[in-house]
Amino acid sequence: DCSQLQVLPVELVDFEGKPDDNGIQLFWNTAAEFNNEYFSVEHSSDGRLFREFTRVQGAGTTSEPQQYRAFHGLPASGVNYYRLAQYDFDGTRTYSHIISVKYEGKTSQALIAPNPVNGNELRLWYNSMDEVRVELEIIALDGKICASRDQEVLPGNQHISLAVDGLNAGLYLLRIRNGNETQVLRFSKI
Repeated sequence: DCSQLQVLPVELVDFEGKPDDNGIQLFWNTAAEFNNEYFSVEHSSDGRLFREFTRVQGAGTTSEPQQYRAFHGLPASGVNYYRLAQYDFDGTRTYSHIISVKYEGKTSQALIAPNPVNGNELRLWYNSMDEVRVELEIIALDGKICASRDQEVLPGNQHISLAVDGLNAGLYLLRIRNGNETQVLRFSKI
């Protein structure tokens, strides 16, 4: 009796992660899919509490093998855990097995926007995995430190303003130190 035949939503072949300098690349393959709307890619730093950080569109229904990938830009330092939550079009959800990936690269990202800086304020967008104290230094190209300040940052995205009204027009560096990690960004003041 074919009415009793249960079709699995997704036949997952493999699921793995590889660290690089900027984050963790995640890869998975399916052999076949049935009503697969999307994958919710979930992260955990303790292996128990998982949170979605991105969604990847599924292929619907297909008997063709499919390849997927996702990138986690700011994993925690140390061991990170990942799982896939696969959602059907009717809202049914199934979970993959959990994988662990060790990460020893950057744990923060920084961006000056707008750049060039026009006006009296430099706007720094800072994304951190951890609650940390960062040291910010504006450095002229001759190496002279024009301004410096310490700033507490929380996990996640935040906006930090730095006064630049005392700077002449020209090129500068912004050095950001957070513990054992240093980033240097170039900006111009107009």
